[in-house]
Amino acid sequence: MATLVLELSLTRIFSAVFAYHFAFLAISIALFGLSSGCMYSYTIGARGVNLFVKIGELARLNCLMVLLSLVFLLMQRGAPGFFTIAVIFVTAAIPFFLAGTILALAATEAIERLDQVRFVDFLGGAAGCIVLVPFLNYLGGPNTVLTSAVLFAVGSAIWFHCGSSAGGRATAVVLALILVALIAYNGRSRLLVDSAPAATMEQTGAGKALVTGAVSEDRPVLFYTPDRALPVLLGVFVSGVLATGLVLVVPPLVMRPRIAVVRGFAWRFIVLGAAYILIEVAFIEKFILFLGRPVYSLAVVVCTMLLASGLGSLCSRRLSMTWIPVAIAAVIGVLAFITTPIEESAQGLALPLRILIAGSLLAPAGFLMGIPFAAALKRIESSYAHAIRQGWALNAAGGVLGAAGAMMIAVYFGLRATLLAGAGLYLVALLAERIESKRFAAARTTEPAAMAGR
Repeated sequence: MATLVLELSLTRIFSAVFAYHFAFLAISIALFGLSSGCMYSYTIGARGVNLFVKIGELARLNCLMVLLSLVFLLMQRGAPGFFTIAVIFVTAAIPFFLAGTILALAATEAIERLDQVRFVDFLGGAAGCIVLVPFLNYLGGPNTVLTSAVLFAVGSAIWFHCGSSAGGRATAVVLALILVALIAYNGRSRLLVDSAPAATMEQTGAGKALVTGAVSEDRPVLFYTPDRALPVLLGVFVSGVLATGLVLVVPPLVMRPRIAVVRGFAWRFIVLGAAYILIEVAFIEKFILFLGRPVYSLAVVVCTMLLASGLGSLCSRRLSMTWIPVAIAAVIGVLAFITTPIEESAQGLALPLRILIAGSLLAPAGFLMGIPFAAALKRIESSYAHAIRQGWALNAAGGVLGAAGAMMIAVYFGLRATLLAGAGLYLVALLAERIESKRFAAARTTEPAAMAGR
């Protein structure tokens, strides 16, 4: 919950401090931090310490990192260059790095119930989406970021309690109270403020003041500025490529032999992560006009996708993987063509009804999209349990590329093309799964023969 509140509130900070098309940089940053944290968790897991206390310490440290990252971001002004984007990328990723480490350690503790862990994780994220809109409306962007720090402090106190550390629990509670007092003080003194209010459809006249050319449901209304967006998009995409390369290359080299790289499964996790985020970002942009405000679209799409995908993950053990990617591609392909007509016919309805329509369109796809990753983790759980966290990290790293790629495709080819690209990637994941299955079967048959030869 704290991680999702932080991630989504950062979209508000980025759009206000820099420009609207920087908002989705927060998604790439979050996924990069989570993937790096998952890999780093191997070094902590190798040390014989109280795991609950260690998680509590990380969550407590993250409270301070959230505050420092917020101050750094609010100090930035104007359109940043490539080097500044890289610095922002790394600095803002630190809280997500710690959150990824916490998530990986907690998941490893319950490795036999990963589908349930993933469902609870998604449920907490969905709760964060629900509270996001009132938090942003009444507290503002900076105070909402600080609220995520409070949630990390509360989580820290809980983990310290599970680890029977009374001193750690007390310091976490005190830190939470200090942060609450800072939120109250900032609400009156406005010590930490973003430089501009978040953009809305009403303030921009449906985006017409910010774009040149035709406005349509297939184009990101506030984001469709190709001449200005190209340097930013390239910077984000290159940062995403470098981030993914770091997750793929550096940890196995530094931590070998503590990490056994399951190379045959790597591309499947990467492709699944990229496909999921491509589709999610496309729907966030697609529903902006329909729901009237970017924050409404962000909250509704992410909340629905998390809830539905969590249920899909929970049911993954009972469903066959062979037909799921094909079903996902088919459903997304249909949605790519029918969503716009439905939006146009329902545009005059009240907001709650439009939210219900958007959620109903997304839920079946979200349910199916929650199955492949959980099935992939289940596949390696029996023989490569040590690689569970690595699979999680690769999936998040693929999401970094997916977020950057979604912005580029949406700006230059439209949202329909973005959705179809995501659908196509699920078919690529199916092909990767078939190839991996053959290699896995061959490896299992050659191992007994090799042992017999000895």
